[in-house]
Amino acid sequence: MAFIKGFIAFVFMLFLLNANAYAYAYDYPIKNPLVATIVGTPPEFEADLPKVGFIKRELTMHNDREIPEVFWYSPKFEYGLLKQPKKDAPLAFVIAGTGSDYQSEKNYALARMFYKLGFHVVSLSSPTHPNFIITASTDMISGNSWEDSKDLYALMRKIKFKLSDEINPTEYYLTGYSLGAYESAFISYIDKYEEAFNFKKVVLVNPPADVYKSVTKIDALLNKNLKGDIGEVDKFFRDIFSIIAEEYKRHDKITFNDEFLYSMYKNAADKLTDEKMQVLIGMAFRISMVEMVFTSDVMTKYGYIVSPEKNITKFEPLYKYLKVAASLGFDNYAKEFLVPFYAKKNNMPFDWFVKYISLSQISDYLKNADNIYLMHNEDDIIIDKADKKFFKKVFGTRAKFFPVGGHCGNVEYKENAEYFMNVINAKEGK
Repeated sequence: MAFIKGFIAFVFMLFLLNANAYAYAYDYPIKNPLVATIVGTPPEFEADLPKVGFIKRELTMHNDREIPEVFWYSPKFEYGLLKQPKKDAPLAFVIAGTGSDYQSEKNYALARMFYKLGFHVVSLSSPTHPNFIITASTDMISGNSWEDSKDLYALMRKIKFKLSDEINPTEYYLTGYSLGAYESAFISYIDKYEEAFNFKKVVLVNPPADVYKSVTKIDALLNKNLKGDIGEVDKFFRDIFSIIAEEYKRHDKITFNDEFLYSMYKNAADKLTDEKMQVLIGMAFRISMVEMVFTSDVMTKYGYIVSPEKNITKFEPLYKYLKVAASLGFDNYAKEFLVPFYAKKNNMPFDWFVKYISLSQISDYLKNADNIYLMHNEDDIIIDKADKKFFKKVFGTRAKFFPVGGHCGNVEYKENAEYFMNVINAKEGK
């Protein structure tokens, strides 16, 4: 599965497209929400954060779990740790967004914000990431926000115990971006009763309000623009790669990094339409879904795309399975695999399940939890007017909406980082 992970990273690095920018009191430079979602924050606008790197750690959550040969590369759960020189310091947990691991750019940025403030930090992969599904998920399937959050909470408790000889947390904090923020809300709710952490602050960065509605919205970006036409997919990629080739011609020496991408961003606006950007975003999401669906199906032996009797070896080509998975949208996955899987356990109708995993289920708790804060963008592509109304009603003065930034595009932006750190230090959000 490593080539898929690499392709996801590559696709996201292609996303430097189309923008009209630069005239805000809030000076994040990208006005177009699709561009912001894809490009993120140009290097010269990023916050000044420590360049400390994660210490990779591993643990075993399920001692009796047999890991199929095809997943030989993922025997234990992997997470990242940043340690302060002193043992006594607050500890923050940071949870990644859909399909991302603990080393994702957004997790790394949020972790370094905490580290700059003197925190120890534990960075966790999303429950939708294959390593999590294989090693840490109780049900070995992702998409039930309650069960995913319970698994995250169990992991956090075990990590707390395992690190007790190395660090002495004085307080506990929690954050996440996108789906990781969504799960952070549920984790905080669980902790209200379990009290393993009693979080001092929880900051939700660009969460959906209704995860099912948001992911189907992202999935639709691909479907509505390509309409299942293979010829259109081929044409799309030829157009994208021709733009990359043109940018290569502008440089004597190339490093495929943020600087290169930002150069593309400034030069390719006339060639990269909103439709192309929507396809890129939808395609990146679909690829992360391919990994999630394939991994969950093999681990549970559900038989959705792989026969339960099939033992896939580590040398066997996976293309035929991945091709089938790629043809399926999130709606297919939810209605044909996720909900039926849980219906066997809980007799759970589809409509009830969608409401069950929505933040509306814990809205009263969130409204009264004065330690939970929200950071969002007015132009975030995964939410609509009803979602924004919900967030503003629930969080009140604890909600901060920036005017632009798309979906998580401005996480690393200097003003966002400053606001985030001020919330942690109790200077904002009152």
